Amino acid sequence: NKVLNNKCFRMLLFCIIAFATLATIEAGPRANQSNWTPLDDYVYREDDYFDYDPIEYRPGLISNVHVLNLTSQRWKNESVTNQSIWTHPLSIFLPHDLQFPDACLLFIHVGDIGDPIPDEDNDDFYTLVGLFAELTGAPVAYLRNVPNQPMGFVDDSRQWNRREDSIIAYTWKKFIIDNNATDPEIIIFFPMVKAAVRAMDAVQEYAFRVDPRTAITKFIPAGGSKRGWTAWLTAAVDDRVVGVAPFVFTLLNLRDVLRNQHRSLNGWTWAFRDYFWEGLTAELDNPNTQILADLIDPMSFNDRFETVPKYIVSAAKDEFFMLDGTRFFFDQLKGPKLFWMAENAPHWLEGKYVELAENTAAFFTTVINNNPLPNNNWTFAVNEATRIGTITFSTDTAPRAVNVWVAEPIIGSEVGNRRDFRWQHLVPGYVPPPGTDITGNDNGIITYEATLGYPDAAENEVYTAFFIEASFATPDLDEYQISTEVHILPNTWPIDSCSGEGCRGQLV
Repeated sequence: NKVLNNKCFRMLLFCIIAFATLATIEAGPRANQSNWTPLDDYVYREDDYFDYDPIEYRPGLISNVHVLNLTSQRWKNESVTNQSIWTHPLSIFLPHDLQFPDACLLFIHVGDIGDPIPDEDNDDFYTLVGLFAELTGAPVAYLRNVPNQPMGFVDDSRQWNRREDSIIAYTWKKFIIDNNATDPEIIIFFPMVKAAVRAMDAVQEYAFRVDPRTAITKFIPAGGSKRGWTAWLTAAVDDRVVGVAPFVFTLLNLRDVLRNQHRSLNGWTWAFRDYFWEGLTAELDNPNTQILADLIDPMSFNDRFETVPKYIVSAAKDEFFMLDGTRFFFDQLKGPKLFWMAENAPHWLEGKYVELAENTAAFFTTVINNNPLPNNNWTFAVNEATRIGTITFSTDTAPRAVNVWVAEPIIGSEVGNRRDFRWQHLVPGYVPPPGTDITGNDNGIITYEATLGYPDAAENEVYTAFFIEASFATPDLDEYQISTEVHILPNTWPIDSCSGEGCRGQLV
């Protein structure tokens, strides 16, 4: 059979090329060594602890799953922490119907040392990752335990076994206050990023070993919250990253975004409590805080993102971040970018997992197939005399559908005079009801306009918010959602921007 012979020849040729390619593939720094930062130095420093062992094989109807025990590095040593050797379960999904032999999604996620090996019965995100592999036909790697936790520190006066933000806050305090910005590698994002880079190394090597159809040279890292931050920084340091999908993380231009939070809430969200407890909110004007931002703020690496497409996802009722945090960085971001505000979703995006998988899958296939992203633009305007706000949204690609999401007006006195749209408050307060679909005024095929009035201010200001959402189809007819940023009305804040000790604030 000539057709079959040609197919076999192409597969043989691909395998030969793949083998030759994999013989030379290594993690490639995105920046020339002369422009390396301390983060680059740490990530690319040789570490004899890197290793991995297969611990479980799960054949499946759609994908075979190989679970590795990955040792990514040694971070610091036992004189600093009881968790210096970092290990991770790394699940690699290899679809039977492989559509993308050279590209892989790396999903970076939370987890504790001692947790059971993730599977569909004990981990919703394991199921989400499996759905992504099914939707795309692409290899997917699921990396957990970033950071390794719980983690204790030898000189911690509280002697806590810390997790998540408590670890981050403690290492920030060590850098900003205790060490006077002399030890960048104490910042926990350094080993978090190295864990992601070493996971990509392991995936490349092991996937080809067990499935010679694969020759993975391209990655798109994704993750939520701290793992979204890790995805950004992984894209900044590793040239195998061809796109990035950070979820529910809007601390780019870190100090400006934090000032906006304090100014909006007249304090700090309860979810920020670990940073408050470590005294970091009072250090916002400390020059060492800016040095920390220079080291790990994604905007410090903005030039490196010029050619990296981005799919940025936020949650409209996020208890960690303010609705309008993107106003401090999105326009400044270089390179292709899309934004989606998930309506009525808290920080962990509950209720949005299927949409998240579908949207990310469409972004992945668009990027890997070298198809252009829609070129979207929007503007905000406010007529203070009529108290009407306007969003004008334009795109070079006709969307399948367009709608507008609106938050019910929030009277400042009901939430302690705050510009506050979180789903959960520290004290009893007003929680806005679900968003409402309304129709914008269509000015043409690819230009849409939505307007919203806001009430007259009385003794306390009244805040409302809205944004336009649009659905697009990829050339493969996959559908995904994007949105404008959020327009909060009126364009005022309960208090002025803080400074010095005045930024210490309170939890709300």
